[in-house]
Amino acid sequence: MRKTEYRPVVKIENGIVSICRKRHCENTYLQFCQSVNWDSNKKVLSPRDSDVCYIKLSADVREKIKGNYCVVVNLDTGEFADVFIDPDVLKDTMGEIRVTNYVKKTVGITEKSNLAVCIENSAEFSTVLVQKMENIKSDVVVIPEGVISEEILRSFSFFEVINNLTKDSIFVKSKNIVTEKTKNLREIRLNRKQRKLLSDNIPSRLTKEQWAQLLDTRDVTPEEKEIFKNEYSEDSNGYTIKESIEDMSYTANQIIKKFINVNFGESIVLRPVIETYRYKERRGLLKVLSDFYVGRSTLTLNCRRPHECDENADIVRMTEDNMRFLGIEAMDKVVLRFKNKKISCHVLPFSEDKYTNTNIPSVIELSVGIPAHIRDTLGVTDIKSSVKVDRDTGFIFRKSFNEQLVPILLALFSINIFDGLKRWVSLLICAGLIPVIMYVTLSPKRNMRGK
Repeated sequence: MRKTEYRPVVKIENGIVSICRKRHCENTYLQFCQSVNWDSNKKVLSPRDSDVCYIKLSADVREKIKGNYCVVVNLDTGEFADVFIDPDVLKDTMGEIRVTNYVKKTVGITEKSNLAVCIENSAEFSTVLVQKMENIKSDVVVIPEGVISEEILRSFSFFEVINNLTKDSIFVKSKNIVTEKTKNLREIRLNRKQRKLLSDNIPSRLTKEQWAQLLDTRDVTPEEKEIFKNEYSEDSNGYTIKESIEDMSYTANQIIKKFINVNFGESIVLRPVIETYRYKERRGLLKVLSDFYVGRSTLTLNCRRPHECDENADIVRMTEDNMRFLGIEAMDKVVLRFKNKKISCHVLPFSEDKYTNTNIPSVIELSVGIPAHIRDTLGVTDIKSSVKVDRDTGFIFRKSFNEQLVPILLALFSINIFDGLKRWVSLLICAGLIPVIMYVTLSPKRNMRGK
């Protein structure tokens, strides 16, 4: 299992917040909110469900932040963390913050740390439109022109799209964000798969507060309320949908969409991933060659829990259909990418029965089961996030090369093309023919992948 990490720092001088990497600085995305105090004598926050990257703020700080997200910065080191703000504020305190262990470790918080909270200049959209036909295959996100500056689009390699209601999120490359001229600056266009990954309009889980708010509505009939209540069941953290959204009846599907939309509307946040400021992935010669010979294939999938027996292994799970799409077999390797981090690990197919034992009802075809220790290494702080899954072309190339090198050499020497030639000439001809033959023999691998 391998990983890479590149990380900028955040500096605050005279109230100006700058994201810095080497000689580059960006000072338009973050705004200084307030310095905050962390009390080491109080217990850290316990992870809530699958979320380990959240904080609580005192009321005086919370009221200065409109959205649900902010950035916590260690003023001494420049370390930072993107965090979700708990709706419950700290009582009887002023200028205080409480964090989880993950945030404490990421930001490097000690008893003497000077901390600050920064506001993100992210874009929020209240309407999700169907993607235009010409943009569906290219998997782009379309936003109104001027909502995010061209400088920010150029400066950050990846952006995160978040469903404010469910906290499901996906990551898109900046080059896959397209702008269009429109009068309504609160509209965003997403394709069907993107909306599914974000659980748009049909959340698989609701908090107890959200459930109470929904049942108090007067804009739906009693019959519709009953259908809605029949689709969810109570658990320790709230209310979870009883079955896969894919298996839900059309009537129930439409009623839940109406129920959610009437009460909460749509709220999609688009923000740059700070870790990818001025970040460019560098590919070595071997990676370039393996991509050329084998061919890349990529999927975006929701992060979910694996089978219970996988938690101590470097193995991820996905459906056999997704494995066929990537052009891989059981125990081949895939590369998981999250923000600016990546890990290579082996893959096995899901068992549908075991998947439902460890996960909330969700679309298994849009899921990849990742053990907790791999999620931690990747920095996946919430299993509602999505990851990119590539087939490991380097592994497939090495595997094919090992299997075919000896047969290729035997075939070359058996046809007597080296008779009468000097040894160094024979070796030179072999060195020239082997890459050509390998490219031809790997053509089935290049063809058995989705694009």
